[in-house]
Amino acid sequence: NVDVPSDTAVYRYVSTENQSFVLVMTERSTHIFQLPSYDVIAETVARFNQAVSDLMQIPDDLQDAIETILPLDPIKNTAIQNIVIIADGALHHLPFASLKADLGEGRLEFLISRYAILYSYSIADYLDNREIPAVETDLSIAAFADPALGDALGQFPRLTKTRDEVDAIKNAFPNADYSIAMDHHANSQFLMSKQTRQSTILHISTHGYYNPAFPDIVGLVTSPSDGSDPTGFLSLSELLGFPVSSKLVVIAGCETTLGKSYKSAGVNSMSRGFVSQGAESVLATLWPIQDKASSLFMVQFYQNLAQSNGDASKALQKTQVQFSQRGRYKQPKYWSGFVLYANNKSSAQIQTSI
Repeated sequence: NVDVPSDTAVYRYVSTENQSFVLVMTERSTHIFQLPSYDVIAETVARFNQAVSDLMQIPDDLQDAIETILPLDPIKNTAIQNIVIIADGALHHLPFASLKADLGEGRLEFLISRYAILYSYSIADYLDNREIPAVETDLSIAAFADPALGDALGQFPRLTKTRDEVDAIKNAFPNADYSIAMDHHANSQFLMSKQTRQSTILHISTHGYYNPAFPDIVGLVTSPSDGSDPTGFLSLSELLGFPVSSKLVVIAGCETTLGKSYKSAGVNSMSRGFVSQGAESVLATLWPIQDKASSLFMVQFYQNLAQSNGDASKALQKTQVQFSQRGRYKQPKYWSGFVLYANNKSSAQIQTSI
């Protein structure tokens, strides 16, 4: 049974060598739009991301190309509040939150001013009418931050600002049960421990490792430890050996949605690894985000998560809107790289009494 919620539109992209399509599904309608070829979409995404990285205005021809990739006519003037993206190919790298469109006011606005945007890896899994679990009585949080770094993959700077993220989580959820690892304690054994993998919220602040020259090597940088992990690196293959039952995993590291891309099959990444091992939802990043900007974003996100009663999708949307409207980090480079993957339509809501 694959019913689309009344407030949601699902965009399912499919790319082939010569042509691409997007299937737009709502509760009441289904539309199919033909898109440019895989190579044209890849070039459009690369140009758009470069403009975002360089803090440049989006030129008109690029804006037109983006509007072709994301047809909004089926959802304009409707009660749709959520857009779910099931991407393919280069579109896994596109920050949909920073796309602009005329939403009815006669001017271009960020999509997030109207819609919460989240991603999923499977249309069948996302729309499956699974039974929503009973509300939990206890909130458990595992936090991994500011590891004492070794030299496994070159020199990485310490992430001292990530300690602020841990403080923000504790302030937002003062009554939770905590398991916290920092400095030398922030190692692979902590991340693979049963207690950590079963926490309601698992927060990981470290460097994600992804090298386009070697896309099969994906992982997280950790503190070295004696015995099992003398180098300080947790690979995706090691992660896939352990189930994860967290409602929300936050990976506040560089490029944690990236990995080897397979046409029509998706990306082999840390975020997908956590989802495949059982995590209900994963908040991850598309590109390297400045340490201070990332920490400020996380602080605001957890405040909004507490205020939204555990709705990660709404908390992310509110945080991105707040950043886009004011302050030193209002440019999309600093906030649109955060993306939320949900396993199922019930997953973005943390089922716990917070």
